[in-house]
Amino acid sequence: MFTALAATDLTLQAGDIFGLIGPSGAGKSTLLRLINLLERPDTGQVVVDGQILTQLSAPALRRARQNIGMISQQFNLLANRSVADNVAFPLEIAGWPAAERAARVAECLALVGLSDRASPIPPTAAAAAIGSAGHHAAAAVRAGGPVPRYRARWP
Repeated sequence: MFTALAATDLTLQAGDIFGLIGPSGAGKSTLLRLINLLERPDTGQVVVDGQILTQLSAPALRRARQNIGMISQQFNLLANRSVADNVAFPLEIAGWPAAERAARVAECLALVGLSDRASPIPPTAAAAAIGSAGHHAAAAVRAGGPVPRYRARWP
């Protein structure tokens, strides 16, 4: 039997931002897919914020995932939206009022140092200068809900 990930115990505090690094095949993606239960472990359990995710119903698991943010380097911005609009997109879908959405977008852009780059449409030369930070600001909101309590990034 192939073991994709050996027994692992990972403890994070609410609001922690962490990254996983390692060689290809080390289990980074598998670990993160297990944390948000996109993959189920063969044995053991996944506990996040005191909830045993492996025991939750589908609706309860969807709610729990809103507190777990995942950001992949392969994340893409929507080409027809500005950087700020990309960050706002999941909040629009979630039905956030415009004023709250604008405040959260500003917070995320400030987090990655892009407050002054909110307007460019991604394919433009100006937007290209933002690099992956724009992706991560948008993904910070998209990753697991509007305000995830736990955030992770993997290559």
